Amino acid sequence: MSQTPPEAKIAVERILTKANPENEAAYAVIFRAVRICIEAGMNRRQTARYLGVSARRIDKHGQYFRTAKSVRTMFGEAFRSRSIDVPAEDAKAKLIQWAWKS
Repeated sequence: MSQTPPEAKIAVERILTKANPENEAAYAVIFRAVRICIEAGMNRRQTARYLGVSARRIDKHGQYFRTAKSVRTMFGEAFRSRSIDVPAEDAKAKLIQWAWKS
């Protein structure tokens, strides 16, 4: 399943209509879209401008990373919870799949 930068841009636009960039599903879609654009030959700044994300959140290896606040929130929620919320994981997977559908 080989996506192109235009497909990646559409997926990012779609996911950002349903979730903010700090959302786990949005992060997964943006991370994958950044990788697709970098592998297509774009540099970090071109990729960020094309996808509409911050260039500072793409490292020199072409990986999109979370902000410190979102990492702190994610780990805080993981330590407070007693079990994995299966419906939330299913919803996240469905949201990611929805963003990448053609």
